[in-house]
Amino acid sequence: MAKFEVPDGWGIQAFRFTLDPTEDQARSLARHFGARRKAYNWTVATLKADIEAWVDARFAGAKATSNCDATGRRKVKGNMDIEDH
Repeated sequence: MAKFEVPDGWGIQAFRFTLDPTEDQARSLARHFGARRKAYNWTVATLKADIEAWVDARFAGAKATSNCDATGRRKVKGNMDIEDH
């Protein structure tokens, strides 16, 4: 998306507001933000699980002679692991 540039002769004005909610409004805001956070966390967990399942399925079909382990990392001699990117 292109960056907005202010045309010549135009001005920019901004406003800043401070919230001063009542107790009921503060509880309502907390519930809304809590629900938003829960939805975000659920989405992240679902995406991570889907990616992990995809990786597992990807390497489940790999040949036994593959030089990768179940996590997708290349096996090397010694104690070093090199991630496969």
